[in-house]
Amino acid sequence: MILNTKKIFGWVVIVIGLVVIGQAINTSYQFFTAKADFPVVFKAPAAVQNVAPEPKLNVETTTPEQAQAQLQQAMGAATNQAIANILPADAISKLLNAIVWSIFATFLVYAGAHIAGIGIKMIG
Repeated sequence: MILNTKKIFGWVVIVIGLVVIGQAINTSYQFFTAKADFPVVFKAPAAVQNVAPEPKLNVETTTPEQAQAQLQQAMGAATNQAIANILPADAISKLLNAIVWSIFATFLVYAGAHIAGIGIKMIG
């Protein structure tokens, strides 16, 4: 009787391990096929748009140093705007959330395999 209980419990542990693995794989499939959103671990900061009117350049009263500073400021703003147009603000946080989920899913598969391994040892 004790031997049968141990085998039954071993099968239950194997099934639990396989369910953990299957759930991790199924959830990963849902996330990577865009049927569900990744769990949010990292959030993108809210984009702050400071659109200041460009100062008019008065040729008669502006020194060359002031003109150069204004030109550098305008070029910096144009560069920041170009980067913002190429790479959306939330792209980095989405990538980090996908990486974190992948690491966690790997842990779940590893843990499920060890749980099933314990069940196999109980049966044998």
